[in-house]
Amino acid sequence: MIGIVDYYGFSISAILVMLVSYLLIYKVVEKGTLSLLLVVIKFIFFIAYFTIWCRHNPILLKDDLVYFNQSLSVFEKGKDFGFFISLQGTEYMASLAGGWHFGYFIYNIIAFHLFGPYYFAPVLMNVFFSVVTSVVFYKMLRVARVSKSFSIFAFILFLLHWDIISWSSFINLKDTFVLFLTVFALYSLVVLKEKGFRLINIALFCLILFVFQFIRFYFAYFLLVIAVVYCLLSQMYKIKSKWTDWYMKLAVLFVIPAGFYFVFIHLYSDRLQELGEMSNPLKGILRYLLTPIPFHIDPTYSFISLATSIYWIVMPLTLYGLYLFIKRYFRTLMPLLLLGGLLSVFYGSFAELQGPRHRIPLLCIIVLLQALGLWSLLVELCKMTHISSKKGI
Repeated sequence: MIGIVDYYGFSISAILVMLVSYLLIYKVVEKGTLSLLLVVIKFIFFIAYFTIWCRHNPILLKDDLVYFNQSLSVFEKGKDFGFFISLQGTEYMASLAGGWHFGYFIYNIIAFHLFGPYYFAPVLMNVFFSVVTSVVFYKMLRVARVSKSFSIFAFILFLLHWDIISWSSFINLKDTFVLFLTVFALYSLVVLKEKGFRLINIALFCLILFVFQFIRFYFAYFLLVIAVVYCLLSQMYKIKSKWTDWYMKLAVLFVIPAGFYFVFIHLYSDRLQELGEMSNPLKGILRYLLTPIPFHIDPTYSFISLATSIYWIVMPLTLYGLYLFIKRYFRTLMPLLLLGGLLSVFYGSFAELQGPRHRIPLLCIIVLLQALGLWSLLVELCKMTHISSKKGI
C-alpha cells in the first residue's frame, strides 16, 4: 500500500514537482547550480524512502493511515471532481471525518488526481508545499526589511530544515499544509502593515481563515486574535514615549499569553474538556517546546530521532536568536511572536496536545530564531578568521 506500484508514474510525478520547485528556488537564490543542489537535497529523502526504505521499515502511524484510507474511499466514490464539492460529497466526507474537518480529504483527492491514487501522492504534495512555504517565508522577511543575504540564509535553512523534512517527506499528515496556511496568513498581515491597505492580501487572509474551518478550525481564531492585537499594538507605537517599546514587548511576551490562559482557557475549561486532561501550563509549555527528549523517542516516531537531536543541540542558538529577534525585528515580525506565545499556552495547557507534531506550525518562528542564532555565530567565526589571517596566525 505504501510502496511504489507504478515506478514510471512515480518518476514522472517526482521529476515534474522537482522542476517546478527548482524554478521557485531559483527565483530566490538566483543561482542555477545551488538551486539544483537544494532541490536534490530536498527531495532525496522522499525518493529514497518510497523507493527503498519503506520496503524494509515502513513508517505507520494511526492518523496518516486514516487520512489515506478515508480519502481513497471518497476518491473512489466520486465519479468526477465536482462530487467532492457537492452537497452529497461534503455530507459523505463529513460523516467519515465525524465533523467538518474534511478539508484534508480534498487535499488528498487533488493529489490523487495529479499523481494517482497512491500513498506517495499527498506526501509529494506536502514536500512541494514545504517548498512554497519557504518562498513565502522569504518574501515575508524581505517585506519586513530584513537584509537579503540573511533572508536567503533563513530561506535555505527553512527549505532544508530537519524538522520540516522529517514531517513532510515520509508520512501523510496535514501539518505541513497547516504550516503553509499559517505562514501565508502571517505574510499577509506583515504586508498589510508594511505596504498599507491591499485588497488582495485581505482577501487571501480571509480565504485562509475559511479554509482553516475545514482543516483545523481553531487556527482561524488564533489568526484573528493575532491580526487584531498586531493592529492595536502597531497603533500604540504612535505614542511617543521612551517606555512604549518596553510596554509592547512586555505585553506580547507575558501579558497577552497570560491573559489568553486566564480569560479563555481557564474560564472555559469545562467546555474544552474534549481536548483532554488539563495540565500545569508552565510545565506544559516547557514540555510542548522541548519534547521529545533525544534517545527517549517512541519507536513509532524514530523518523524524527535525528531532527530531535539537532533541535536540542541548537537550543542555545535558538535562545540567542530570540534575543536578537526581540531586539531587531519585534515590531515588523511581531505576528510570529504572537503565534508562538498563543500556541505555546494553548498546547501547553492540555497534556494530550504536547507532542512534537503540534509544534510544526511553530516552525516559522523556530526556524527564524535558529537562523538568527546560526547567522550570528557564522558572522563571528568569519570575523575571528579574518583577524587571525591578518595577524598571520
